[in-house]
Amino acid sequence: MMGNDEITAKYLGSLQDKYGSENDSTPNVGKDLTDQEKADFGGAGSGTPGGWELQDEKNARNNDSSLQQNEAKFEAEKARYPKLYDQYNNLPDKNLEKAISKHEKQIAEHQGYLNNPAKRLEHVPDWKKLERTASREFIASLAARRKEA
Repeated sequence: MMGNDEITAKYLGSLQDKYGSENDSTPNVGKDLTDQEKADFGGAGSGTPGGWELQDEKNARNNDSSLQQNEAKFEAEKARYPKLYDQYNNLPDKNLEKAISKHEKQIAEHQGYLNNPAKRLEHVPDWKKLERTASREFIASLAARRKEA
């Protein structure tokens, strides 16, 4: 996931490549941008259609409260699992992305098992067969030791 700085650098880099830095004039670099690209930059076209409304403020307040709830939840989990937090907090970004991907795959796998419990049985060993095999091997090893003695 790209941060705001990375997005801004990407777009500014593409604009500089397009218009060149040797151009002394200040052209309207946004004239060829779509509304979505303008919204990404935070320029014209990025505001609420129709202007500010009372609902916008209410939505912003709700977003702030959910953000605070998420932060409180994060801090509680961080306190609950400090070793796990330290382990992942010190990872480089690339390794962290790999770890997140791994956990997402595990979550998807387990959700599949919840949706279809019979699928989980594919991975469960036949314990009776393993027990018989282990018993035979154990008896054979005992017999071999008796012969040696």
